[in-house]
Amino acid sequence: MTDWTIGADINFVGLKNFLTLFTDKRFLTSLTNIFLFVIVIVPVEILLGLIIASMLTNKKMVGKNVFRVINFLPYLLIPAAAGVIFGQFFGRQTGIINRVLMSLGMLKKPIFWTGQGVPARIMTILIVLWKYCGYTSLFFIAGITNIDTSIYEAADLDGITPVQKMFKITLPLLKPVMKFVGLTTTINTFQLFDELVMLFSTTNGGVKVGGPQNSVLTPIWLMYDTAFSNVPRYGYAAAIAVATFIVISLVSFVVGKITGKEE
Repeated sequence: MTDWTIGADINFVGLKNFLTLFTDKRFLTSLTNIFLFVIVIVPVEILLGLIIASMLTNKKMVGKNVFRVINFLPYLLIPAAAGVIFGQFFGRQTGIINRVLMSLGMLKKPIFWTGQGVPARIMTILIVLWKYCGYTSLFFIAGITNIDTSIYEAADLDGITPVQKMFKITLPLLKPVMKFVGLTTTINTFQLFDELVMLFSTTNGGVKVGGPQNSVLTPIWLMYDTAFSNVPRYGYAAAIAVATFIVISLVSFVVGKITGKEE
């Protein structure tokens, strides 16, 4: 509730900073971007995590423990390193992704992933899914292994198919895990920052804040840029932080209600 900047006096401005947020195009854009990411990433990550967990708990699969470790390794990688790696993969001229797509005839010219809005968003979604699917599947693995095997044995005696087992037994009993994963995935997505900063770092050491046309600008990134840019505005940055906290709380409440809804 102040307009404080470094080296200046602290002036109380009441709710002015919060009212400004409603007309701040960058803040509104950051909310639009993050809601887009949440809508795409959360269901896909849950689905992929569930599929991976089902595979890694299958009795017929060989070397499950090894694959579990490999699956979880991306989550252990620090966000900055993940951003650098994906930045190399999606490079315009020397990136592996463009080379593979062109060799397969799917592209006639390389995509400028970090210079165009839609490709930048796709790249961001891919890096988040790659990094956090192992984390998500870990909870589903724990949930599936804790289901009483006698339930599946009784289902086998009744001639239940694997698909019916998934929808009639596994998914209903994984409801608490599903709720937890939905909430944590939503919160993690809202906190996107480190990977994006590294992905959109320029060759001269600077950072293209928000990516091309602010297509990947997030509230956390906007808060950081507002507080630590050439003209720092600590009061307004703090207002962005509080507003983001309120939005995350509301969205988490809605997600919790949806994933925890009784039939």
